[in-house]
Amino acid sequence: MDRGSNVTWSSPFTITCLALVIPAIGLFLMVELKYASNPLAPARIIFDQSMMAAYFCNFFSMAGWFGILFYIPLYYQAVDDVSASQAGLRLLPAIVCA
Repeated sequence: MDRGSNVTWSSPFTITCLALVIPAIGLFLMVELKYASNPLAPARIIFDQSMMAAYFCNFFSMAGWFGILFYIPLYYQAVDDVSASQAGLRLLPAIVCA
């Protein structure tokens, strides 16, 4: 089930999957916006300006949070010379309180 470690970006499988995802997303959006009688979310809600601002704020705040979750343990390991388990334990209060 795990192909991430042994499949490169230039493999035919990866290129095919990446090439197919763009038309699939386009087809999904076309069906949801034009033809679906009960779409997942109506377009008037998705494309509302205040909702778009909330989407962008949420995207960037989560990108920052995931960056912190990735880099802070590496900092603890490199600078404070602790093990990966110790670095994870140091990060635990931030995860619990978030």
